[in-house]
Amino acid sequence: MATPYELNMRHHLPYLGVDRYHATGYRGEGVTIVVYDSPIDISDTRLDHDRIVDVNGSTQQRHTGSWPHHGVNTLSVLQQIAPRAEIHHVSIMHDNWTGMMQYVRDIDADIVTASLGSDDDRNTIRSTSQKAVDEGRLLISSAGNSGSEGITWPARKAPWTAVGACQARWDGDRALYRLPYSSTGEELEVMMLSHLYAYAHGDRVMTYGGTSGAAPGMAGCLALYMQRWGKVTNDDLPSIFDDHCLPFGESMEHTGRGLFRLPNVETGGSMKEIVLTIGETTAIIDGETVELEQAPRIDPESDRTVVPLRFVSEHLGADVEWKPANRRIIIRR
Repeated sequence: MATPYELNMRHHLPYLGVDRYHATGYRGEGVTIVVYDSPIDISDTRLDHDRIVDVNGSTQQRHTGSWPHHGVNTLSVLQQIAPRAEIHHVSIMHDNWTGMMQYVRDIDADIVTASLGSDDDRNTIRSTSQKAVDEGRLLISSAGNSGSEGITWPARKAPWTAVGACQARWDGDRALYRLPYSSTGEELEVMMLSHLYAYAHGDRVMTYGGTSGAAPGMAGCLALYMQRWGKVTNDDLPSIFDDHCLPFGESMEHTGRGLFRLPNVETGGSMKEIVLTIGETTAIIDGETVELEQAPRIDPESDRTVVPLRFVSEHLGADVEWKPANRRIIIRR
């Protein structure tokens, strides 16, 4: 049976650029992440125990309340994307938001991710969270699952980045769409793929949906980004999202800046995906349909695939020059 990581690598993680970062050695090393979530029985999971710090006994019991798999799924998604990050798991059953945020400052964490809303004192949450942001930490929270303009707290009106949930159709067109339950509103900053595969307890594999599944995905991607490109603060995020988020076209108003995808691991430029289909004169570039002059084809003599070189090169940001005298093609980038 395929592992969750193998299943996610078939579609989800390459679309985010995670595969390229992993292949070149960027796996979250040196980044410290605090996860505020439901308690888990870590002995009954496939998590890498050595990379998870049990802050307050939270990993010694299975949570049997409304979210029996919530905490372990959050950790599973996060570890798949940033397997070498140091993760500190703080249980909502043992600490309140104030205590958790104080712990964040005590250990000098880089990123905090919380996928559960809160009814705690909002003024206190706002003040303690603002201190953490002022000290250069990233606070990542799920936007909520109301399906309307109902961003949950603390993502709403607090110094947390609100993450919405989206998906991409994998049947060839790669069209992005906001998952219908994902909350919207002015406070929504960014989207992340949800319904990634995760280990629940034991060998059970399940998809982790909701904006709860999107938030740890965002935190994991930012851990890879920070290892490759350096420390990121809350003030840096708007420009990073502007440069590396894929808009949703007509539904942009419901998706913040769009889906965050890791930049090219070598150049730092925006990542592009070009989908070509044999015999068709349309291509899909980052979810948008573009006309081709020549369709890709399979050469009958060599049985090799032939694609329009100029089209692909120029859409990847390169200049193409044809030298008819010696029948050469020069590609510059």
